[in-house]
Amino acid sequence: MRHFSCVSNVSWVTGLNLSLAANGGVRTGEDAIKAMIAGAGIVMGYHGCPVDRPEALHFVRGLIAGTHRIEDWRPSSNEYDWLGGGVYFWEYGPKRARQWAGEDGEVIDALIQLGNCFDLTDPGCEALLRVTYKKVAASYENTETTLPTNEAAGGFSRKLDRLIVDEAMTLVDSAAIASQRPDAVFQTVRSAFEEGDAAFLLARGCEHTRTFR
Repeated sequence: MRHFSCVSNVSWVTGLNLSLAANGGVRTGEDAIKAMIAGAGIVMGYHGCPVDRPEALHFVRGLIAGTHRIEDWRPSSNEYDWLGGGVYFWEYGPKRARQWAGEDGEVIDALIQLGNCFDLTDPGCEALLRVTYKKVAASYENTETTLPTNEAAGGFSRKLDRLIVDEAMTLVDSAAIASQRPDAVFQTVRSAFEEGDAAFLLARGCEHTRTFR
């Protein structure tokens, strides 16, 4: 499973090199360890799970209790999962995770080793998305089918984003296998995402903007 995280809104993790920490809140001494773990490509992520997702909530509580394994964490499959299928974390965002989970939900922290990260906050990664979009758009046009969009009632859909990111990761995975370069596979995805109302009139920053991995 691939890891996803955002400085802005949502991040996701898919599997390896993920160690769970605590239930909710910020750990004592978190600021002191940030600098120590950053050099090792490790970030702290927070996953929020609300009560209206009972199966997911049961699993997260099992992780906290030690009765479930990280390897059994199923990737998310929501239409608003704009970084693709996976497990999303807010990077250094415990309060945002709590907002998402609600008072009766659960927040779980994790130390995430990024490994080979598809980092959309860094220049260069967007080139792969452009190539992938052209390939996908041409395929839909050839089959005379309608390309998904990010438009939905309430604006809570990222179908096109999800499609393009998933396809980009599939292309990279296939190329890595063909060239016998497993080290080329992206293990994590990271991006910023604007969410919420503007912080003030004409402001570009939004209330909930954070980074995800």
